[in-house]
Amino acid sequence: MFPYISFNYSQYILLLTVAIIFYNNSLNIIGKKKRVYPYIIQLIVTIAVPLLTYQAQKMLSIYSYPVMPYVIFSLIIYVLLIIVLKSFASIRNGMFNIRDIIILVLTLITVCAVFTVTMKMQLTSGSLLILLLLCILIFLIYELALSLYMANSNKKYADKLQEQLTSGEDYIKNVSMLDRQIRSIKHDMNNQLQVLSGLINNGQFNEASDFLKQYGIGLEKTIDYINTNNPVINTLINSKIAYAKSENIITAIDITKDIKPMTGNDLCSIIGNVIDNAIEAELHEEESLRQLHIQAYWDDEEMVFHVSNYINETVLDRNSGLATTKEDKNSHGLGTNIVKSLAKRNYGTCDYYETENEFHCEIRW
Repeated sequence: MFPYISFNYSQYILLLTVAIIFYNNSLNIIGKKKRVYPYIIQLIVTIAVPLLTYQAQKMLSIYSYPVMPYVIFSLIIYVLLIIVLKSFASIRNGMFNIRDIIILVLTLITVCAVFTVTMKMQLTSGSLLILLLLCILIFLIYELALSLYMANSNKKYADKLQEQLTSGEDYIKNVSMLDRQIRSIKHDMNNQLQVLSGLINNGQFNEASDFLKQYGIGLEKTIDYINTNNPVINTLINSKIAYAKSENIITAIDITKDIKPMTGNDLCSIIGNVIDNAIEAELHEEESLRQLHIQAYWDDEEMVFHVSNYINETVLDRNSGLATTKEDKNSHGLGTNIVKSLAKRNYGTCDYYETENEFHCEIRW
């Protein structure tokens, strides 16, 4: 049996505060609407909790007037209802996982333990007040933990969207570059065919034959540098190599024919980013020193994509995080993070390191 403890105004205020918190949480679940009846229903439920608790206390012949245990019982019910509402909100938003279940179960066990101790032990006023504050602390801890988890989930979702956006931009950039190359080739072929047609129409067959031989040599200059089992990768890398050579970058290529795929267009994004970064770095070097080496090979069961380029001074010592040094930091500097993220998504790794006068990027998956 509980000792007699008066029900003062501070306890009324505390109960009213928790009731208001419950009311606001319940409104957030059902949504604020223009009609009045949802507000009335929630108000009735909020008021009914302490009234029903008081009536239950009278029926059990505990006390016929409000005392401290009655406050604790009401607060426990409010806390349990708020926890249930919060959990329901997380489930509805698709953010309820094993961590939420653990937090929910531990909180419920603690609250029930407090309730049991309060019922069975002869407690003083101070002890009951401590239990009351413990109930509030339990609720605050749960609220904080859930808020932190949701904030973390939102950040991960935002990072994922940013990754998809950047990956999509890389894909569009590569497709646009290939489209420009195809248009250029089409335009060049049209000009060559016009010349050839003119020579034939004028009866200059020997000149036409010589022109075809010369044009054949010209075509040899645009041969594919690689030929793998992935046509998209072929086109992408060949175009990057052609651009590197046009910038007087000495390029070495050693790429296996059998390329291991990745999810979606992840491999294109990785290759495009890594080679672009290497070419961009070489454009800041003297022309006579520019070098680029692209490799793709198997290491047992792992596929390795390795790009190295010449550097005249260390990069990692002064910029270990490989942060962008460009003015437009919103458009640049995401490449290295995107590459690491895409490699991780495909159960791979991405490493950056340096040897003497060479910067290396190695992706394994």
